[in-house]
Amino acid sequence: MRTADIALVAVLGLLVVVSLLQLSTQSAMQRALVAQTEALGTIAEEMKASRSAPETLAETAPSDHDEPGRGFMEAAVLLSGAPNATIRASVATILGQIGGDNAVACLVEMGRDDPSCRHAVFEALRHLQSPEATRVLTGLIRDGTRDERRQAADVLPHIITAEMVPAVGELLGQITFSNEDSNRHVRRTIYSALQRLGEPTACRPLLVALIRETDDGQRRAVLEAMSACTTRQSVLVLCEALNAIPVPSKGDDGYVYHALVRTIGKAEDPRATEYLMPLLRADDPKLVRTVVEALGEIRDPLAAGALCEMEPTDNEVRRVLDQYLKKGYPGVREENGRFVPLTADQMTPLLEHRAKFVESIEAVAEK
Repeated sequence: MRTADIALVAVLGLLVVVSLLQLSTQSAMQRALVAQTEALGTIAEEMKASRSAPETLAETAPSDHDEPGRGFMEAAVLLSGAPNATIRASVATILGQIGGDNAVACLVEMGRDDPSCRHAVFEALRHLQSPEATRVLTGLIRDGTRDERRQAADVLPHIITAEMVPAVGELLGQITFSNEDSNRHVRRTIYSALQRLGEPTACRPLLVALIRETDDGQRRAVLEAMSACTTRQSVLVLCEALNAIPVPSKGDDGYVYHALVRTIGKAEDPRATEYLMPLLRADDPKLVRTVVEALGEIRDPLAAGALCEMEPTDNEVRRVLDQYLKKGYPGVREENGRFVPLTADQMTPLLEHRAKFVESIEAVAEK
């Protein structure tokens, strides 16, 4: 049987399979696959005999037809080496609908070796949404060609799950942080994927990226992702980072440090207060103002005394401080035109409420 005839039969068989794959239930699809196994298995055997598929792909295909879909997988794997690009693209689409480790392995090899069907390959991986697919994509982002890195990154936001965050975090620690357009695009797309996911565990890898980035536009993308991922369950990661990064002095850029303080404030977690209060004594007025803003968002009565004792000489710090205190900061009252903390007795119920609130946060974090 000539290769051209095999390809024609294969196309007809695949068209039948595509229509069957659209049946409403998984069980119906499995019954359809069983019905097609023998016919497609015959095609696969004839193509194997004609050696029209790469030997490495042939070796990955199961040879046993007893299990539903095995004959189809063998045929699909072999047809991925067909001479017609349209056939190969159709195979990629169907592999994406079927899924499984063999399908992913076949798609990866097709994507690496066959530029003509690469778009179909990445669309198939997009539909798989499996851990194996994400592992493959992160590998391509790290080690692939320029086109592979960009295309794999573009797929990532559509398949990423919380379980994949550690792998993506490891990836951010390995890729090059250059300002070349392709690399910038890849990193920006990763940040977009993590932002869309909004997973608290992504804060740690995003923090690594924030420290490594030097471009303000890229930093803003990281901060947007961090804001989406920062919750009361992840804010302590950022607080610990404050101790690991040198406190900026007056005149320093301090972009990363300021960004961390702002992000921490937005989480409104009173556990951050003990990390922020010492920074009220920083020698950089801009940093002090940022810290006052963060504490103003958190509204922790534990910070009432420290805020009332401030006597800032910088006009902006004074303006921001007065703004938050005049709003009615917990644990603060106005007396003779000055803001003073409540007495110990008056503060007791506020601090008891604070303690219960912290306990509830930590209880949720432990689950």
